Amino acid sequence: MSIPPSVEVLKCYLHKMYPGRRHITVVYKEPGYCSCWIAEVAERRNTQYNSKCGGCSDNLVRSRHDNVKKQTRCKNQIKSVLNFFGIFISDEKIKTHWSKAYIQWLKSLCNDTSRRSIKLKTLITELEYFRKTISDLTKSIRALSLEPAYKKYVKLLTT
Repeated sequence: MSIPPSVEVLKCYLHKMYPGRRHITVVYKEPGYCSCWIAEVAERRNTQYNSKCGGCSDNLVRSRHDNVKKQTRCKNQIKSVLNFFGIFISDEKIKTHWSKAYIQWLKSLCNDTSRRSIKLKTLITELEYFRKTISDLTKSIRALSLEPAYKKYVKLLTT
């Protein structure tokens, strides 16, 4: 949807679409370009959604997302340590999913007490923790999605 670059037009639109709500509008203008951010309206929508659904589902999803990012960071650190010590693995070989067999192979590189082994062991332990946490959160989210209070929202998200 496009709205003319006018604060008044935007203000009228917001009052029409969200009657009785206060909102803060930030307008960024330069020749040929106008962008608006409507912060409070989005927060109110999220608050309404959380109060309808219970905020725990949102927290589970956010927590899972955060752990996936941490897992990715950990994988990148492992690749970096391997590269630093002269072990080069092509991205095609490992793709995005690291199998249990691949992680076992990484563990087999940690047979001695060298700096590489200690650092690699630490990162692999961290990676396994994130994998377990993500798995547990995914199971919890799936179980929650089967509850009647969430079925409507799950259907909307998956269609």
